Amino acid sequence: KGQALIGGNATHDGDRARYRDLMLDYGLADYRAMLETTAPVFFDRGIPELSGFGNASDESDPPALNAAIAECRYGETVFIFPPWPEIYTLDEERKHTFSHAVAVFAEVGATYRRFDYRTVEVPCVTVEERLRFVLEHIVAV
Repeated sequence: KGQALIGGNATHDGDRARYRDLMLDYGLADYRAMLETTAPVFFDRGIPELSGFGNASDESDPPALNAAIAECRYGETVFIFPPWPEIYTLDEERKHTFSHAVAVFAEVGATYRRFDYRTVEVPCVTVEERLRFVLEHIVAV
């Protein structure tokens, strides 16, 4: 949103490398802000998801991203939410097609597994049932 407000091009569909770097800064700040917290913490997005983003096909991840992925480990289990066709809509924030969302979902899961996280797919059910599902899985972990 910040880039849109200032007319910047560091967006997921603009300067992708700059967007990745900005998102890494935000991800590091979020991660560091929670270091002293003892209660479970849920992040909407994680640093590993930036791997490969903004890279040319022959480029590897920048050293700062590799270091962050190695140093800022989340809990072993990562909950991933598949695209849900019945509630998927396009708007000012979500401009990608449903098929794009499906491809990104597969890529995100593969990325977390590549970095030795266990992914758990949350079912497309009511909010209450999703909450119960997640809570049952964090208690079991």
